[in-house]
Amino acid sequence: MANDESRERVFLQKYCYHLPLERQARELSRRGLDVTSTTLWDYLSALYGLLQSAGDRLAQHVLAQPILGVDETSWRLLKSEQKGKSKVWWVWARRCSDAAHYTLDPSRSAETAKALLGAYSGTVLCDGYAAYESLARANPLLKLAHCWAHARRELLPHEQDPKARRALRVIQRLYVLEKQVRGRPPDEVRRLRQCKTRPLLEAFFRWIDSLAIPPTSDLRNALRYIQLRKQPLLRFLDDPTLDPDNNATERVIRGVVLGRKNHHGSRSERGTQVAALLYSLIDSAQLADVNPHDYLRRAVHAALDGVQIPLPHEIS
Repeated sequence: MANDESRERVFLQKYCYHLPLERQARELSRRGLDVTSTTLWDYLSALYGLLQSAGDRLAQHVLAQPILGVDETSWRLLKSEQKGKSKVWWVWARRCSDAAHYTLDPSRSAETAKALLGAYSGTVLCDGYAAYESLARANPLLKLAHCWAHARRELLPHEQDPKARRALRVIQRLYVLEKQVRGRPPDEVRRLRQCKTRPLLEAFFRWIDSLAIPPTSDLRNALRYIQLRKQPLLRFLDDPTLDPDNNATERVIRGVVLGRKNHHGSRSERGTQVAALLYSLIDSAQLADVNPHDYLRRAVHAALDGVQIPLPHEIS
């Protein structure tokens, strides 16, 4: 069991296929190998030590890109629960076209967002979480682009209301137009968005401004969410490389969500660090269209040889 390939298999089974270590140990026992989950964890911890420098370089690469998709989701620290204190941590995701980097942190505060993105220069595609809006106010080089999928979700609970249905039809039309420009050259995407999508959305915001909705209406809050984020929601119109929503980031982070469901979280703070690094490398390999198993083997061999570990997008 103590060969490189076996260790890579433990890594992939847990962080690519979301198989808990206890289940892996039982499977190995059925094959006649007496290995405990603690031994398997030691393999993962050793891999973390070998590959940590790649995680640092990966974060630098992601932050150097002109557009980032960001999102956050919950994670559990089981050690705290064992002491009778349930502790929710947070997975902060930063994604570009060919890489993703995760940070696990005990806080979802604006201070954590600032530590991860405070010096970033570029466009951050996100939902309406106030921490990102605070960053944009503090850093003039950071521009927000808000997500139309989140805007739609605000309206869905009110779809029995005729006004909500009308708003949802506009967003549906927006996605029909986006489907028409998908895969076209940037200049053509910009032209079609300016000619077709901009008039649609500007008329939409004028209509929202004209509505008289009682302050007690729940629909008012949903429309207000959209109204207050007009400029970030329209930002994609001027940048043909920018998506109108953050769905790509949400798709990438699904692996973390599946892992959270199957593993129930991390047992220690060291476990959060290991999970963040290994999910980052696996998801980056998949974004770069590199086989995670092949990438891991190359990364481990580079680390053992004492040379710089290549990042997934650097492998041709």
